[in-house]
Amino acid sequence: MKDDGETRKEAINLMTGPISSKQSCKIGTWNVRTMYESTKTAQVVKEMTSYNIGILGIAECRWTGQGQTTTKDGHLILYSGHESQHMYGVAIIIQKRHVNSLIDWKPISDRIIKARFQSRHCKLTLIQCYAPTNDKSEEVKQEFYDQLQSIRNSVPKHDMCLVLGDMNAKVGTDRTGVENAMGHFGIGTRNENGELLLEFCLNNDMVVGDFARNLNT
Repeated sequence: MKDDGETRKEAINLMTGPISSKQSCKIGTWNVRTMYESTKTAQVVKEMTSYNIGILGIAECRWTGQGQTTTKDGHLILYSGHESQHMYGVAIIIQKRHVNSLIDWKPISDRIIKARFQSRHCKLTLIQCYAPTNDKSEEVKQEFYDQLQSIRNSVPKHDMCLVLGDMNAKVGTDRTGVENAMGHFGIGTRNENGELLLEFCLNNDMVVGDFARNLNT
């Protein structure tokens, strides 16, 4: 999507309402490589709809600035990108039927965005990420995880919290010492980003999971 200001329309006057306990909200995440072209955005939304995903976290949208926009079909896109360069960038796309469940959201950086939703039995906080690649400097990666930890610490205690995104990590198959943070289906050999991800999970009582899951709220 081009950053010309004309294709971005702010969504206003959102009325907060809970995701119904009688419906299933499928949540997923996708590294799309880019949504800079408006046709790419339409393609992503089309795929999201075809898989009946209610809330989709996006990595590498490559939009600049921070804000929100609505599609012609009424789906809401929250985004957080670099100030001027079409690089990195994260977003959360919310299907029209779930827009009213949005309580608030916060753009953190071009690698992290947070949104909070009202559901019938609990509140849900989503943190969408795009982590630095494994070849980035230790300083860059540590800065990302320090920021992610700060955001995780800000999540209300009784919220369900999901950290989504492309973490650019390989956790491998060895579960020794990290049994509480990963299951039996890792592949390959753990890299440095995998170590950082598992350390984050252990420190926050979280578990590495699939890229998508069904949430009956």
